[in-house]
Order: sequence, then C-alpha cells, then structure tokens
Amino acid sequence: MGAVKMKTRSSKLASRKPFLSWLNIVLCLVLLLLCVCQANAADDRQKTKDLAVRYSVISNDVAKNAAIDYERRIIHLMINPDDFTQEKLRKLLDHFFKKYRTPKNMSVYLHTHPIQLRDLGMLEQIKPNDEAEKHPYGRLSRIDGKEEISYKLPSNADWVTIVVKERGEPKKK
Repeated sequence: MGAVKMKTRSSKLASRKPFLSWLNIVLCLVLLLLCVCQANAADDRQKTKDLAVRYSVISNDVAKNAAIDYERRIIHLMINPDDFTQEKLRKLLDHFFKKYRTPKNMSVYLHTHPIQLRDLGMLEQIKPNDEAEKHPYGRLSRIDGKEEISYKLPSNADWVTIVVKERGEPKKK
C-alpha cells in the first residue's frame, strides 16, 4: 500500500495565509480611509458650527466660456431668514470665498424662501409686489478681485450694496 498523505488543519491554514494577509491589508486601508473621512467631516462640521449661519447648498456650478476665457462659480444657498443680517452675510462671504479661491469670479445667491428658487440667478429681475419680494434675498460676489454683498429686504425698495474689498486692496473691516 502506498503512503496516504493526510492534510492537517495547519496545512489548510498555511495555504490561506497569503489570502488572509492581503485581506488584512485591505481591511486596514479601509479603516484608515474611514478615519480620515471622519476627521475631515468633523473639521467641516466645526467650521460650519463656527460660522453660526444655517444654510443649505441648492447648487454649486462653474460656468465656463472658452471663447472669452472666462469662468465663474455660481452657488445658490437657502439660508434661514433669521440669519439674514449684515454680520452673518459677511461671515458667509468670508467662508465661501476662502473655501473656493478659484475661479476668481464667483456669485453666491442667497434665498430665504422656496418661491425665490423658481428663477435661479434672476434675483435682480424680481418684480415689485412679487411673492418672492416679501422675503429677504441677496448676492455675495467676487468679480476681478472686487468683493461685495448686495441684498434686498422686504421693508426696503432699494438694493443695499456693501463693498467689502476693492480691486487690489485688502478687505475692509
């Protein structure tokens, strides 16, 4: 009779060892990635908490016109009407203009009521006595280095514009 070769438990584990080591490496990388993502999310939550303005991003797009070499980021935000103050609008401007340094031209449209979202980007064309005009709305803009806040309150017929930074100058306090 010939010799019978018996497989033992240790020989089965030895054949799986390379697979198990790769599995351990993959699991460690996944855990590391999850930790990094959690740290970044916590950092973003802290920045938003420090901002003290409640908002939701409705859209965030970059419009490009290659014919004239022009780019502009356009963001639409829904913000809480209680947060529609000059101080908090300034914080939003600082937050978004630091977060998005490119392209150099940028508009952040501020909405406080869903009716204002019907014609995104057309805030200047809201007609008097329109339903949308009964709620505050505005725009933060950065155009060729000039930064400004423009807004309209229901109690005021005219736009209020605050120049935060002129072209080539430091920001005004």
